Amino acid sequence: MPLSSAASSSSVVGLWSRANIPNVNATGVVCNIGLGFAWADNSRHISPCILLENLLSASSNGTASNWKLNSLSTGMYYTPPTSEKTLINTCACTWVAYNLISACTACQGYNDSIQSWPVYSAQCDVVTDIVLPTQRLPDSQDVAIPFWAATNPTQWYYQQFNISQAKAIAAQGREDLLPSGHGRDSPVVAIVGIVCGLGFAVLFGIGLYLFALIRQKDFCPKSTVSMILN
Repeated sequence: MPLSSAASSSSVVGLWSRANIPNVNATGVVCNIGLGFAWADNSRHISPCILLENLLSASSNGTASNWKLNSLSTGMYYTPPTSEKTLINTCACTWVAYNLISACTACQGYNDSIQSWPVYSAQCDVVTDIVLPTQRLPDSQDVAIPFWAATNPTQWYYQQFNISQAKAIAAQGREDLLPSGHGRDSPVVAIVGIVCGLGFAVLFGIGLYLFALIRQKDFCPKSTVSMILN
């Protein structure tokens, strides 16, 4: 996810850098306190910018201190993930990553640099509602996702992150979501519930079929059964 100039698409500057490489932005991005984005923090008061760093770092086999997000400046925006098959792109191609990077853009004071979801996800083969791969993410408040950040981006007005809508969701006071799906309101829990429900329905249907077949074998003439088997 490099940093590009909105005025010149040919001007590309590195966005992500490892902490052990000299970097003037090594402390990460700091939200402008005066803009009132405290609502966007998770329960541990971690800003969307730092939270995104933690999530992308954890999902790419790093630690929370390995990756840092560079600050924006006027006329700049965060470019979306590429189609390259990497863990960092897999994580970046999620609803959560899009919402966090959008909130991070806004909390720095650059609302005009927020991209729409269709533009952001254009090169993503698969998009998910939670950070992947989940098995690589620790159960920690450092990566606990604010409930608003798990919103399907297509639900924002014009499919673009909307501060007012996100703030209204945050005001509901829902608990954070853990990537492992342990949270009570976790989308993962809901998805698992649906999958399990469908699985039960399939098994129930198979059971009815077998029961009917057994009854047919018990009560139908053997010649009929023989014809079916043949």
